[in-house]
Amino acid sequence: MILDRAQRDALRQFLVTDLAGVGDVAIVLHDGNVAEALRLRSQFEEDMRLLDLLGWQATGDRDAYALALSEETTRALGRLHGRAIESIVRTVAEFDSEDLNEALRVADACATALRGSSPARRAGREDE
Repeated sequence: MILDRAQRDALRQFLVTDLAGVGDVAIVLHDGNVAEALRLRSQFEEDMRLLDLLGWQATGDRDAYALALSEETTRALGRLHGRAIESIVRTVAEFDSEDLNEALRVADACATALRGSSPARRAGREDE
């Protein structure tokens, strides 16, 4: 899959926002919810590996980014796709055009990547 710079930058921004929740691991561990802490750890690991592929810098320095679609990448993109759709629905209600444009780029990039993958992979689940 090939991403353009705008898609890459939007994906990177969604990943950084996702990673802001890393402190939730400590909260759920404090509450004794080990299963949820492990799920979050796995999610954050996938996010960081996708960030490794996209580059950690805020703005892309190339016109195109090749992205190999592993199972892990597909799970992360499926999760980001869901967040993008939620953001689109929320933003349309509030109509902030910059947020809407970014969410549309993420949804488009994720949908492109997920075409042809199984429904379980699109949902970020391997158990189906």
